[in-house]
Amino acid sequence: MGRRERKASDRIAWSRYVGNLRQVLGHARPYLKPIVIGFLLMSVQSAFSLGRLLMVLPIVTRVLDAETTLARADPEELSDNDRKARAVLDTARSSGGAASALLDDAVSAANEWTGHLVRDSWLPDVPTTWDEVSEGLQRRSDPRDTPEERLAKAQRAAELERASYRDRYATLITVFLAFVLFTALMAAATYGEAWFSAWAQHQIVMDVREKMCRKLLDQPIGFFDRQPRGELVQRSLGDVGGYTTALQVMLSTLPKSAIEVGTLAVAMTLLSPKLMLLCLLGLPFLGPMRSLSRRTLKRAHRRQQEGVRLVESLLQIFSGIRTVKAYHSEEARARDFRATDEQVTKQSMRLVRTKATAAALVDFINNFLAMLLAVGGGFLILRGVLTVTPGELLVFMALAAQMYQPIKRLVRQNNVLLENMASIERATEYLDLPASPPDPADAIAFEGLRDGLRFEDVAFQYESDRPVLRGVSFEIPRGHTVALVGPSGAGKSTICDLVLRFYEPGSGRLLVDGRPIQSWKRSTYLARTAIVTQTPFLFHASIRDNLLEGRPGATQEQVEAAAKAAFIHDFVASQPAGYDEVVGEDGVRLSGGQRQRLTIARALLRDPDILVLDEATASLDTASERAVQDALEVLREGRTTLVVAHRLSTIRSADLILVLDEGRIVERGTHDELVAQGGVYADLVHLQDVRA
Repeated sequence: MGRRERKASDRIAWSRYVGNLRQVLGHARPYLKPIVIGFLLMSVQSAFSLGRLLMVLPIVTRVLDAETTLARADPEELSDNDRKARAVLDTARSSGGAASALLDDAVSAANEWTGHLVRDSWLPDVPTTWDEVSEGLQRRSDPRDTPEERLAKAQRAAELERASYRDRYATLITVFLAFVLFTALMAAATYGEAWFSAWAQHQIVMDVREKMCRKLLDQPIGFFDRQPRGELVQRSLGDVGGYTTALQVMLSTLPKSAIEVGTLAVAMTLLSPKLMLLCLLGLPFLGPMRSLSRRTLKRAHRRQQEGVRLVESLLQIFSGIRTVKAYHSEEARARDFRATDEQVTKQSMRLVRTKATAAALVDFINNFLAMLLAVGGGFLILRGVLTVTPGELLVFMALAAQMYQPIKRLVRQNNVLLENMASIERATEYLDLPASPPDPADAIAFEGLRDGLRFEDVAFQYESDRPVLRGVSFEIPRGHTVALVGPSGAGKSTICDLVLRFYEPGSGRLLVDGRPIQSWKRSTYLARTAIVTQTPFLFHASIRDNLLEGRPGATQEQVEAAAKAAFIHDFVASQPAGYDEVVGEDGVRLSGGQRQRLTIARALLRDPDILVLDEATASLDTASERAVQDALEVLREGRTTLVVAHRLSTIRSADLILVLDEGRIVERGTHDELVAQGGVYADLVHLQDVRA
């Protein structure tokens, strides 16, 4: 890839990255108030931290300067105050006696206070310079004093010292209580920030999941025909999980690290602006981070794609577990899963290498800055360019080292954000899907079928070029039954899908009570329809909940009446929990006939005007078929019914039988008429040995 193409690719990737961030923040808009509160509490924490740092820095700097100048300096290089203090100390110690011991105690106490709590603004009576120490010692030791006078002065000094200590202790207690209050406020701010941020994050993710669910449910049936189940599951759950991580980074960890870096930067700038400028020399080394970010984003996308394949592989295994067990193909399925997992691992390791490179670059910059501050700062101090003390230089280096951890977290969190951008982008593609076309503005509510259904020269095709229906025309009067017969792929199920409004006709018209089907409000029309398919679907719920899917507001009496009409009530009553018995996923705890009769009961409870039976008995044995057929006869009574038949014995009583082949109606008539014609239908009857 050339330089121009690479720049164009970078711009596109950056634009997508910013767009995804805006998408995430857009979902956060309804929860702006708790987010702002969280940020305010985070700012309070930072203000406390900065204040504590600014109070401690002068103390630490002064201690370090005292250590480096007084402890290691040559006596000839000491200041006048320092030499004066040492001379007084030597004189006091050489005089011996109680005064000498008292002076030693005083010096020890002064040194202790000076070395650890050096600020006279906190402890006003504590000596803070060697000059003050010297004056104090001279006041307490005069060579002309007699031993009695020295003893009296020593006693007086001891009393003053005790009084001074009491004042100092009171000051210390005040400072201690202030720090306790300070710490309690910081803890409260930390708790509040964590709670508000987490609450907002969970609410946002919950909203995104709900929007995703509603968006998918609003898609036409053709969307689900095109999408693998693994893709749907991964994007709906796994990729939406990327919002959780991204929000945590954007609303909590990233701002915290950024504020921590900013706090330390302010402290370092106040300590030495010139040294802070010296640190900025490490910024050019951050240039490769952009390329690494682009690579992280690309490799995260590839890993997501491989992850979808892994989910699809597992779903196929679990969906076909009975086939896998029956053919003893566990080892083959495991090998296929391993091969897919190896591709996921390969992409994951590529992503790890990219992130490790970024971490190594941050380590290099940190070590480079440490060397630059130690060598360059020392050199500039010796040349007189910088007017900082050794203590200030050491404190500045310590702050720079402390800044390394939040910077490293920023880089790591940026990688996490980039890694989750792939998931967010995939989830966003679903969230931005166009909704199903709304009803026309002049659509009217469907209150029940009065006349019937009529197909007028209807044609239809899926995304492939081959038409599925070609000029189909027929009518289903109200209360009549029309059966569809023909080989696989003839268009039988497509006609059912058009009646149920899963698809719209490509050309021609489908009329309901003389009006185009699109002129009726979809929700009210579908409320008057029901379907029983070859493979009945039951939710992993109780029998009652599965039946109420057809009519949520039905009473228990209505539920039992529908079950009795479908000849399934006695079975339900024999279960330990009755209608509260859980049927298992896909009704796995029931037989095929029992599942089918439950779906018939569900359709009966719905009390539809238009009924679609799509090979409802094709997968049943003879005994089960007979029981289900009896239930179907009850269900069809008085209803406009469209039947797709595999077993011709089930449609002998149909008012009209249509024989389809390659999307066209090749024969039509009653059972007896078609048998008499001796055409395609008669051949099918002969093959199934059906007696006329």
